[in-house]
Amino acid sequence: MLSYVQSPAFALQHGRMWTEVCHVKGGGATQAMRMEDGSFVVLSVGITLVKVFLTPQIGDLSQTVELASFVVKDPAERTQLARRGRRPEDEKMLNQLRKALGFPKSIDELRGTLQTLEPSFFGYHGYREGRKCGKEWAETYATATELSRLQHFQKRLRARSQGEWEQWFWPEDDRVAGLELVKVIQDSKDFATLADAMEFWKTMLGESTSQADNGDFLRGFVEGAVAI
Repeated sequence: MLSYVQSPAFALQHGRMWTEVCHVKGGGATQAMRMEDGSFVVLSVGITLVKVFLTPQIGDLSQTVELASFVVKDPAERTQLARRGRRPEDEKMLNQLRKALGFPKSIDELRGTLQTLEPSFFGYHGYREGRKCGKEWAETYATATELSRLQHFQKRLRARSQGEWEQWFWPEDDRVAGLELVKVIQDSKDFATLADAMEFWKTMLGESTSQADNGDFLRGFVEGAVAI
């Protein structure tokens, strides 16, 4: 069982204890722990993302570094909830992430554990369906040139890191991954629109194109297609 204490000051002073969940006034929730090496790990739940930060001093944003980011299970649904309506799920996700992290003693140990967790850690899955769909597209619709573009795209990102490859499909800015992937496939960076992308995904998914927003589905699609 993972323990946490009621007094944040006590936990952060003594270390190896998670503070209680703190619900942020503007929405979201946080939890923190001091590791044996003296640095602090901070878990932060927002509306659609759960992030892990590292800092040498709580409250010092100038030295705070983001180590990982995970997409919540139902991003669109959460955006419709009021702050209080999200609180039970906020606490549930923090508890789930705490259990996965345990009580890391150092930055290296924390980084090592985070590398074992996928961006879809909270259950927004679809990889298998995406891989099956990608394989079907490659065998039925794709041209040799389109497959070559995907292969080069995958090779380039994976050369940087596996984490960057996986995170590309869960953008944290205003990019739409389903649209960006169509641009890669069609080599149309300046011309493809969201409407073009939806037409592409309708070919494979029918009228229900919600999976085109699912990062795991999209990654599976690419990996299934290039495996042919």
